[in-house]
Amino acid sequence: MTPYCICFYDGKSSKSFYLTDYKDSQEMLKFAISSLLKRKYKGYKIYVHNLSNFDGIFLLKILSSINHIKVQPILKDGKIINLKLNYDSINSYQINFRDSFLILPSSLRKLAIQFKVDNKTLFPYNFVNDKYNKNIDLNYIGSVPLIKYFINISLEDYNQYKLLFNKNWSLKDESIKYCNQDCISLYQIIHKFNILIYDKYHINIHKYPTLPSLAFGIYRTHYLKDYPIPLI
Repeated sequence: MTPYCICFYDGKSSKSFYLTDYKDSQEMLKFAISSLLKRKYKGYKIYVHNLSNFDGIFLLKILSSINHIKVQPILKDGKIINLKLNYDSINSYQINFRDSFLILPSSLRKLAIQFKVDNKTLFPYNFVNDKYNKNIDLNYIGSVPLIKYFINISLEDYNQYKLLFNKNWSLKDESIKYCNQDCISLYQIIHKFNILIYDKYHINIHKYPTLPSLAFGIYRTHYLKDYPIPLI
């Protein structure tokens, strides 16, 4: 597997990185990570959906190759609970990568529907899969990919999707658009979830990296009272 598109959204603006603009995927990843190592992002929690099982593999490889940063992972049962990056030894900045799947264990599409946020758009995943489409040009511009390259899509939805394109379909433009929409949706989901939990329990979810830790925090804050927790 090779990463070919990376995006992030900070609540105000999106930024994207596409493989054909760089020498290779490693250079693209370095540029993407470096763009986050800024003073304005000091103390930020950066959520990646399914970080532990997928994206974290690529991140850990690239982080170990970047100079002047110190990586401090917290692992539990083989999963990345938190990935802290310390950078700039003079001013000592830090950011934290979190796996949003560990606090909201569901697919991004389902979460978007449940939280009523901007939904995921359609994308032909298999169009960039060597198993189905050998040696695809990442700068492909042409007809909308055939329905066989989409996953779990009806003919009606496919035809509606095709109508969106009066001119040629661009793999680069649509990849970036799709990736950006994922980031915006995830941001809105986490924002809404945090408001929901804070309004009900006066607890900030960003202090808790997993759903069990959040549940335990709510229990200790509101229901434990004067009873000690027995040592098991």
